[in-house]
Amino acid sequence: MEKKTSLVLRVVGLQLGISSLLAVLLLLASTSLSTSFFCGAFVAILPNLGFGYLFFRRWRERSAKQIIISFYIGELGKLVLSGMLAIFLLKLFHMRLGMFIVGMAAAYIIFWVAAPLIMQRQYKAGA
Repeated sequence: MEKKTSLVLRVVGLQLGISSLLAVLLLLASTSLSTSFFCGAFVAILPNLGFGYLFFRRWRERSAKQIIISFYIGELGKLVLSGMLAIFLLKLFHMRLGMFIVGMAAAYIIFWVAAPLIMQRQYKAGA
């Protein structure tokens, strides 16, 4: 569990770090752009953290079928939570929708690129 949890924390930490850096750079242009971007990224990052923790909590104790079912239920939960967070933030705060969506997309792209790279590096270090 510890190795899997540290993997989740590294990937989510990288997502948060790069998204924060991009938000700071956008701050040079506009506070509104920066806030909208970061809130969009947050909507993608927070469910990833929860999913990673819950999925890897007891993954060794389950059969392959149970792991697949847990994965799909977790992904559905991520989508629902992301949707609820997006609606909540967009209703509560006045944000630029385009930059909000760009923030979400950036966080997901960072995840898709970072996760395989970090997993590959961890695999090589453990071998």
